[in-house]
Amino acid sequence: MIFRNSIQSVIRSKGKSSLFLLLIFALTLVLALGISVWASVAQFLEDCDEYYTTIGLVEYMGTGYPNDTAFDDAMLKALASFDDSTIANDDSTLSWETPSRALGYVEGFWRTDTLMPNRMFSVLVVGNASYDSRNNVYSAVVMKSLYSVKSKDDTIILIDGNFGEFEPDHYYLVFGDVYYGRSPLLHLRVAEYANAITAANGIEVPRMIDITSDGMSGQYFKIPEDSIIMQVAQTLPVTNNSVLVSGTDNLMALLPFHQQELYIVDGRPFTEEEYAQGSQVAVISDLMAARLGVGIGDTIDLSVAISDQPGVYNSYWVADGFS
Repeated sequence: MIFRNSIQSVIRSKGKSSLFLLLIFALTLVLALGISVWASVAQFLEDCDEYYTTIGLVEYMGTGYPNDTAFDDAMLKALASFDDSTIANDDSTLSWETPSRALGYVEGFWRTDTLMPNRMFSVLVVGNASYDSRNNVYSAVVMKSLYSVKSKDDTIILIDGNFGEFEPDHYYLVFGDVYYGRSPLLHLRVAEYANAITAANGIEVPRMIDITSDGMSGQYFKIPEDSIIMQVAQTLPVTNNSVLVSGTDNLMALLPFHQQELYIVDGRPFTEEEYAQGSQVAVISDLMAARLGVGIGDTIDLSVAISDQPGVYNSYWVADGFS
């Protein structure tokens, strides 16, 4: 009797019964999914404990971050006061690596990327200037490009009117920033050259110097080799073509190698003997190897900036493998 009445009650309230069954089904599904997710996460954490090692990166972030090409005195002070013993001596730390980084320069290697520190800085000799009052620009001929990524000899360049005053029959040694304006011609504008040496010595780089000669010897201009602008022209190829050099006691502990952002495509990693002996060996990029025309076992002359003496370089021979 009770069973028959229950069946009749269900039949008489079909909508409520269907809704109840759907609710029971939904709760069962949620419970099953929850158990499945819990089991998957538990298995993932177990796999992590068994097969993976947690790594962390401690990195200095100064006012110029992420620019790592500028000399930062505050960084040196922060590094000197940083005590890594609390990390290195922690029981959970399996390995602690403190790599050293510096800017280096390799003779014959050139960069073409957009991350060059002063990509558009240029040192030029210009002449035959004429002023366009309507557009407030000078049109001049690049007599000689002493350093520029873009500007070449015997080309026309437009100089911003606020750069300075140019006489038509004079020649000038100029320093500035070359860029493309609204015309297909290159423009030259005022730029400020500053680094640790200029700041420490109060040096200001002039934007232009009149180098016109009397023409008696057949030369219309004479470049002053001892000029500060010429020193800039000699410095820019080094700083603009600089490479980041990392010294390490564990190559594969470096974050890009550990995360396989970088990997060995030819050659080999360093050996334990090379680490222990401080051997002068290096891993270089395949781009550098191709541009220098070197391979495994060849030597390159790498100059590395000494961090506490900006602008001073130490040369030594390195090589053996590249990535």
